[in-house]
This record gives sequence, C-alpha cells and structure tokens, in this order.
Amino acid sequence: RTLSPGINWTLPAPFESVETVDVEEIRTIDIGSASNESENLMLTGDQNVIDLAYSVRWNISSPELYKFEIAEPDVTIREVAEAAMRSVIASVSLDDA
Repeated sequence: RTLSPGINWTLPAPFESVETVDVEEIRTIDIGSASNESENLMLTGDQNVIDLAYSVRWNISSPELYKFEIAEPDVTIREVAEAAMRSVIASVSLDDA
C-alpha cells in the first residue's frame, strides 16, 4: 500500500515495513564502454557500425508506479534507453552520430 504524507500507522516490523522512495534524486545509468561493460555496438543509418558509450539521467515521477508496476525498474530503464538510442542512431549517418 502507499502511505500519504503525515502521520500514518503501520504494524510492527515483522508484519509490515515502510520503504521511502527519494523522488528528488537524479539517477544515472552508464551504458556502453564507459561503464566497464562489453562493447555497445550499433548500426547507423548508412550501414556503419559504431561503439557508443553514453549516460542516461532520470528521476522518479511516480513512486507508486516505480515500486509496484515494474518488476525490475533499473533493468527496464536500461533496456528502454538502449532501444531509444538504437532507434536514433539507426536513422542518422556515421558523421552525424
């Protein structure tokens, strides 16, 4: 359940716990060579292959959706960011990328 701001009653620790989500924090995910992972190869619109490293910055706008609607939110955000970057890189040339 979601607690609203103010005084709220919860059951003792073994039965119920409260987890706060910081919505002010700007989170960062590094994707590609900059994050010490394997190569992040992408195909450009003119059929060239590039190794791209980038960072994605994001924050939480709805704690309810973040905690209760997505099974693994950090993995999901990484996959969505990679899909969006691949879509953009596939539509531009090597020089523009």
